[in-house]
Amino acid sequence: MVVVVDTCAATTPCYLSIMRSWLTKTVRSINSRRTLPARTCFVVLFPGRTGSSHLISCLAQHPEIFVEGEKLVRLELQEQEEYLRGLYRGDRSARIRSVGFKTKLKDVASLDDFAATLRANDVRIITLLRENRLKLAVSTLNARRIHSQYGRWNLVKGESRLPPLDASVDEIVSMLTRVDEAQRDVLSFAATLSLPRLDLTYETLLRDHDATIARVEHFLNVEPLPLTGSVEKATDDDLRQSVVAYGELAERLRGSAYASDIAEPAA
Repeated sequence: MVVVVDTCAATTPCYLSIMRSWLTKTVRSINSRRTLPARTCFVVLFPGRTGSSHLISCLAQHPEIFVEGEKLVRLELQEQEEYLRGLYRGDRSARIRSVGFKTKLKDVASLDDFAATLRANDVRIITLLRENRLKLAVSTLNARRIHSQYGRWNLVKGESRLPPLDASVDEIVSMLTRVDEAQRDVLSFAATLSLPRLDLTYETLLRDHDATIARVEHFLNVEPLPLTGSVEKATDDDLRQSVVAYGELAERLRGSAYASDIAEPAA
């Protein structure tokens, strides 16, 4: 007598057991993995002398953030596009959860192309301005003195503040109108992007440092950590102490659009 064995029936239980074991292991493997959020891209837009160097030095200490300074300076349009492509789409360590840099609008070769790149990469926008425009003007003039003396634009911790600014009132007022326009340009450009945006000021960064840094970390989707910068404040907050021609300057600005800046009480 010939006995016919149903090989399918004989092997099916074994096959199902193997598949069940494989599926169980696969599910366990997937569940054991930490699901990482998408990497956050960002840019800090600022007109200069608004605390950007301090902010970048803080963010650079965070292990989940890759951040660079003003990398667009003196680059042609194609070079800027290549830099941005590498920054926002290049390979990074798995621990890096946020990548970005800072720039002044005057260093951007094409604002239209820049805006298109920011939108294409869902870049988060951080604007960093200064509430007191006159202090911004004085700080900008002082930055030139620092650069003349040290070859860089900021003081570092341990270096003494500069003596009072001995510039003409005309020079200060001219700089005041220029920095005011630059700040308005930053806000106007940021408003056209329709991208997630965090507006910061130098004053809040100075006054509520830890809370402001925490806001930035939350905005960038990274772990909140205490961060401290390495940049030293160069200008005395009291304009009476930081400008030699303060009296004449106050008289010139009285009744103007900048009267509230000159009338601010000493910090």
